[in-house]
Amino acid sequence: MLVGLAVALVTGTPWLEYFVPDDAGGRVLLLAAEEDELQMRRTLWRLTRRLDAAERAAVVERLTIAPMQARSVAMVRREKAGISQSGFLRGLRERLNGGGEWAAVLAGPLSRLAGVSIDADNEAATAIVEALETLCEAPGGPTVFVDAHTSGASRKEGQTASLRGATGLVDGARFVALMTDRPDGIELSVGKTNRGPDTGARWLLDRRSGVLAVAAQRELPTAEEAAAERATANAAAFEATVAKCIAIVAEAAPETISKEAVVGLVGGTVATTRRAFEVAASRAFEQVGSSRRPRYRVRGGGGGQELSLIHISEPTRRTPISYAV
Repeated sequence: MLVGLAVALVTGTPWLEYFVPDDAGGRVLLLAAEEDELQMRRTLWRLTRRLDAAERAAVVERLTIAPMQARSVAMVRREKAGISQSGFLRGLRERLNGGGEWAAVLAGPLSRLAGVSIDADNEAATAIVEALETLCEAPGGPTVFVDAHTSGASRKEGQTASLRGATGLVDGARFVALMTDRPDGIELSVGKTNRGPDTGARWLLDRRSGVLAVAAQRELPTAEEAAAERATANAAAFEATVAKCIAIVAEAAPETISKEAVVGLVGGTVATTRRAFEVAASRAFEQVGSSRRPRYRVRGGGGGQELSLIHISEPTRRTPISYAV
């Protein structure tokens, strides 16, 4: 992702084969904390093989790569007195100050740059944003781009991606774009922008060629339609989890089973599965035993009773099925 943006910035060619940079042709530093030189050169070759000779020469002249795999790139550190900026960050600023003007600095991933836990610590999140902002003071006033991981919860639930980490990361950033893995491609959406209107812009990216590109001639739903689709899909997934809970309790008959056992067998996000179990219990279970250690069975205790469930196989289609319990 960042390599493609770097190539676009130094050559003025469209980024993702679609977005044309407003200011192009300046020098760019690309710091990749998880890549070695060979990996970066392979990626650059894939991205530049369709460029003409002048554009490839611009990449050689204007793009500085810094593969930092297996090296410490932490920009802040925690000490007894609090969080302070690291020696690596000071050295990076010196490098930028001594190398002429820069158009942009691209670095990532954020988790490697932070050096401290930013998952829930807003003080640490603000500190790493402030550290990155100091790079903007280099000659030329470069724009700083950083890539980051998305939260595991948003990926598991199939929702639009959200940034992993404390809220201070999004609060401190000027612009946030999000990439969400969809069945038909990768969705790129604008999550926040301080320098322009929040358009709710969304694009679908094609990755079949090994290089991300905006899918040509694809009509995407509006933000409202996409939200409705996600809500329907989430409701379908939740109902499927409810059905699994009921099926597991039914299969345990004539024995009873505990809530925790059902949650463990169903799997998925624990909080979501617990909520699904409560819904299933209200629909189909009776509680057996003490309130401190309750166990459950399907109402009626078996005996061949037909329990009608709804199994949602697609967001827009419901197929009624029956379980004999």
